[in-house]
Amino acid sequence: MRKILLIGSAHIDVLATFGEESRQHLDKTGRLQLAVGGTAFNIAVNLAQHRREVALMTVLKMNSVFTQLITERLRETHVNGSFIVESENLSESGFIAHLCCGQIVSAVTCAPVETYRFSTNDLGRAMAWADIVAVDTNLSLASITAIVEVNKQKYRPLYAACVSESKITRIYKQFHKATFEFVLLNEREAARIGYETSGLIKNDTVRSQICADLAAKAVVLTRGDEGFDVIRAGEQVFHIPAVRRCLPLSELGAGDALCAGLLSLAPEIDWLNCASVVDEYVMPVLMSNTATANTDIID
Repeated sequence: MRKILLIGSAHIDVLATFGEESRQHLDKTGRLQLAVGGTAFNIAVNLAQHRREVALMTVLKMNSVFTQLITERLRETHVNGSFIVESENLSESGFIAHLCCGQIVSAVTCAPVETYRFSTNDLGRAMAWADIVAVDTNLSLASITAIVEVNKQKYRPLYAACVSESKITRIYKQFHKATFEFVLLNEREAARIGYETSGLIKNDTVRSQICADLAAKAVVLTRGDEGFDVIRAGEQVFHIPAVRRCLPLSELGAGDALCAGLLSLAPEIDWLNCASVVDEYVMPVLMSNTATANTDIID
């Protein structure tokens, strides 16, 4: 079984959920939940819950209660945390989200990993352990660039998961050849860099350009309850419809679960037959109120 390394964010999620009747109110009546999250953390935990050997590399504040909660949850879910870097001069790692009817209305993230630059030695040690490496775009451009450079010696299949419209620029037009096996992003993130879904579906030149702009052999475009598209230069778009057996409690973390499902099949992903595996990863998250299934700290 291949070892999978996730490099990116882990933080405390504070989730404030309210109903439609409170949407216009400044002081909203709702429900609070506390959990561990972060794109790299979510993907790693999803893989570990499906018995994959996985490690997380991130940076956390030393001697912090938040750090203690995060590392305890990693141990509980059997994610290797030996590559985590702890430093004193960091802020806490947190994500606060307002959700209405299961959808994020607004969010604030504070992640030290966004400005931290991992050392070449630390990256080399972690990547030597792994067979497959995936990054999220919470990482600073300096760290992503360092990972790409180290990988020129390690030759690991490299994947990227985008986390927001504002952070896609950390890989957009930053690399000049097919650096990533796939880049996963949603329609809002694609629109942020000038790509609309209709154009990607209809125009081969546009498909080739987004792959070049993201330095990706394939672009995985998530489309919510419609499923996702696989976009490759010189090929027609391959659409994988979503399998929904019931209404979701929340869509928080669904994209991370989808990414985990695809990574579980890497590096030889059979796009024609991946839907059932992706569904096994995504459905438990859709039926959870948090970004990974069964990971509440306080409910």
